Amino acid sequence: MVGDSFLTTYMGMDSTTMIGSDNIDLFVGVYLSMLMEMRRAIDSKPLLKDSMYLMADMPSGSADHVDKALRNAERMYKFGADTLKLETPTSKELVILEELASAGYLVFAHVGYTPQTGGKKSRAFDIEDAKEILNQIKRAKSAGVIGIVLEGVSTIFLEAVSKEYSDLAIYSIFSGHAPCTGLSLNIWDSVYKPNFQARYFPDTATIDQSTFPSTYTSNAISSHFWHVCRSVIEKSYPKFRKSESCQELIHWLEKETNKEAITL
Repeated sequence: MVGDSFLTTYMGMDSTTMIGSDNIDLFVGVYLSMLMEMRRAIDSKPLLKDSMYLMADMPSGSADHVDKALRNAERMYKFGADTLKLETPTSKELVILEELASAGYLVFAHVGYTPQTGGKKSRAFDIEDAKEILNQIKRAKSAGVIGIVLEGVSTIFLEAVSKEYSDLAIYSIFSGHAPCTGLSLNIWDSVYKPNFQARYFPDTATIDQSTFPSTYTSNAISSHFWHVCRSVIEKSYPKFRKSESCQELIHWLEKETNKEAITL
């Protein structure tokens, strides 16, 4: 996935929210060049070409109304994307998502913590919040998505969704890990330690960000990310926070999704 977190990591901005049409257009141009670079890299390796798909995380402002979303989706596909991801915190974004899916694009809905709109960082830790996000997922599926990206949600909620929506591709960002779900992690976050209190960063994130870019070498990236992959295979990453074990939420999720025994 090529993500808009490039703005906060490599470019040092405070957030991924873009203000002003000139800034949005400029970054979309940068973004398209990154997609093209990734497409060429994937296509140059036969094993990758046959087993990997390239997701474009539509940047802030690139899909704020239907016409613009369709126009930028076409450009992203032309530059190499196989599928798109769109943050869908409100009904407005869900309508745009539905139009993209109707036009034939393969789309993922991003729910939970939605950085572009400044949503809460921790979600679905209580019944009311879990109910809100579950409704968003239901609407996204009805709109025609092929998958869901859940960011910053409780692991309890992640597992319930992965069981209820096993026909969709489910990815987790900083939400722990559950059976039959994928993990999304920025390569940057496997190398540099965060400047805030983090719950789900890997142990490999050890280098101070102030040393960028001199420490961001190909050797550092491959070494750190290899260790992350090994940790996932060995099931030592991500770690589960036992404090999330809220029996009331578990019982509600089991009833709401008609699934037995959320096991954590």
